[in-house]
Amino acid sequence: MAKLTTWVINLASAQQRRAHIQSQQSALNLPEVIWFDAIDGRALSHQFALDAVSDRCVVRRAGRGLSPGELGCALSHRRVWQAFLASGEQQALVLEDDAVLSYELPTILSTLQARLACELPRVITLGVTRLYAQQAAMSLNAKFSLIAPLRGWGGHAYLINRAAAERLVALQTPLRCMADDWWFYQKIGDVQVRAVQPYLASVLQLGDSQLEERRSEMRALKPLRWLRILRFFDRVIHKCYEIYQGFMYGPLRSSEPCTNPHAENTSKKK
Repeated sequence: MAKLTTWVINLASAQQRRAHIQSQQSALNLPEVIWFDAIDGRALSHQFALDAVSDRCVVRRAGRGLSPGELGCALSHRRVWQAFLASGEQQALVLEDDAVLSYELPTILSTLQARLACELPRVITLGVTRLYAQQAAMSLNAKFSLIAPLRGWGGHAYLINRAAAERLVALQTPLRCMADDWWFYQKIGDVQVRAVQPYLASVLQLGDSQLEERRSEMRALKPLRWLRILRFFDRVIHKCYEIYQGFMYGPLRSSEPCTNPHAENTSKKK
């Protein structure tokens, strides 16, 4: 089995979040952890932000520009992919510092690694999937299945192989979407994104996320009319695809959490 390293994105000032991951590292015996200093989008210059983003692509995809938190998040993930590629390793587990992992993750990790051991660009997300076709699921064992997300976000926990990291670095230079736009990566980057059902990771609500800052303000900003029209057609096309998947491989479901999530135990301690 290929060596697996855990890359954790963490702001140096976020000590509570660091302790949160360290407690899980000990409890779950996570693979070797590398702490990666997150990029604080609030500290970036305006010119750097302009140069780092393909604004027209982002607006067409998201309907607005990136908030400083979203910019820092996307840049942090891209730098993690670059560092992972520089390490020479074949697979990585990437976590944001608010990820809450299930105690069952170690029992399925080697099986998921086997799915990454290929030349195809492949990502396996561990968080919730908002929509997937139930009959298209691939059984991994008696409890877990691999599903193809039709609608889902969340970059707080995922596995990635070298081919996918190379593809995503190229796709996100300059930034063209948010860090966790898995559908965009599949459609534009031809990256095979899969998820686990039941899901194995959620997010700890600590109330200090830089990602949420200014999001409401950014949502209020309206893009050019023609970009709104293009985005509308993109969404209609995707909705038609979801309907087709439901007809061919339905019913469509949202993934459910696995039993005994570490999230519940951690939340009660906070």
